[in-house]
Amino acid sequence: MAWLLNRGPHAIPIPGTRTADHLSDRAGAADLALTPEIRTGIDRLLPAGRVHGHRYGIEQAMTVERYC
Repeated sequence: MAWLLNRGPHAIPIPGTRTADHLSDRAGAADLALTPEIRTGIDRLLPAGRVHGHRYGIEQAMTVERYC
């Protein structure tokens, strides 16, 4: 969440959560300032295009709606 918030005003994260604790954790991300070194490290570990594909595996997809 902090990474998304640090991407710029064009990125608007829409967090999902199931518990109040998770909501509290996500709200705390707004208070984190990521240094350029941290952002560079994250980008190196997860370069653009690395994460792709369907959200659910075949077994899981049978129980959820697929929108695309």
